[in-house]
Amino acid sequence: MKTMGSCLLVTVVTALLLTISITSCTSNSAKSSTSSPTPPTNAAISYFGTQSPGDSWSWTITKNSAGSGTFSAVNNTSGKTYSGNVVTLSNKFLELTITTTTDSNVTVGGASATAYALEFPNTAVIVKPAGFNDLPVIGAAQGTCPSPANYNWIKVPTGSWDVTTDPAFGTAVTSGSASSLTLAVAPYLLGGSALSAVTYTGSCSQGLITASANAKFGLTPSGVFIGDQGTDGGVVGMLQPAAKIGSTAILQQGREFRGFVFMTHPPNGPNNLPVDKTQAIWSRTLGDNLITAAEYTTFDTGVEDTCPGGDSCATLSLDSEVAPGEFAGTMIDSHAGSHPFSLMINQINGKYMIFGFSREQAGLDPTALFPYIFLVMEQ
Repeated sequence: MKTMGSCLLVTVVTALLLTISITSCTSNSAKSSTSSPTPPTNAAISYFGTQSPGDSWSWTITKNSAGSGTFSAVNNTSGKTYSGNVVTLSNKFLELTITTTTDSNVTVGGASATAYALEFPNTAVIVKPAGFNDLPVIGAAQGTCPSPANYNWIKVPTGSWDVTTDPAFGTAVTSGSASSLTLAVAPYLLGGSALSAVTYTGSCSQGLITASANAKFGLTPSGVFIGDQGTDGGVVGMLQPAAKIGSTAILQQGREFRGFVFMTHPPNGPNNLPVDKTQAIWSRTLGDNLITAAEYTTFDTGVEDTCPGGDSCATLSLDSEVAPGEFAGTMIDSHAGSHPFSLMINQINGKYMIFGFSREQAGLDPTALFPYIFLVMEQ
């Protein structure tokens, strides 16, 4: 069970989260003229969230047109509660300050009481405790229950994830009605080999499916898909396109993304690497058929690491579309060289979401592989 000890990174998005430690990029001068929809004034938006290995969360965020407001959160597994104030930073992330909590690990007025978020209204939320040993919370806005539909997803793994036996991505199909709903999940290894399918049955209320095997799934009206699979971690995804969408429009020059990269290492792993690391990143398309991404050198004021030349800069190519909305890609960075990605991409509310799953080598041991998750949304 996780707590919010240390400060948090929270992301409220059409999609989800991402962190990068990456290199080998091009200029970062191209900026997108698009922006996220203006949130309704003083409208409270509720989210259901999952946190590996098995905590579920409820979040509510209320903001005015200037981007200021309040939030409240409950870890439904531990019963701990959090509430406080919200302001919008220049880099479009939100700063959340906890003013009241039942969590003894959080000191009101201290560093542990500060969190950060990125919002795409009425769609999804991502929360990341800033401590290196806390896993992110990823949530979906609650709303109407889904009609029968197909979804693509990637895994939010536990610390014991194994590249040879555990799923990295897959598909899900909903059928039936709110009172009697079936969710058929098809998982795949990172290399593409199919694993045994799993079928969940249950009911739906306000977009939250309570299913068999202690699993819960949140589906937003716009098409974001979140799953909490008990002690087996979670999944995050989106509606599957009806047909292949191609990469041309996605890579059009001037698209601007925000999100996170999340990496998890085994406890006491090689080189004394942290158990978990989640980093906020910026990302954009520069007209070179690549997606460029990097961290912030000073997050609160929005100062970006430079590309090329920055310590965290990376490029991501979309090499082929294996199935509708499912791409095989390659990321190149200075720390881990070139590594393959499985990416799920679609437009939700007119903005692209990109969720990617890969693995990296821990230290010099080629058999020590750890999950690497890339989650961004267009601004």
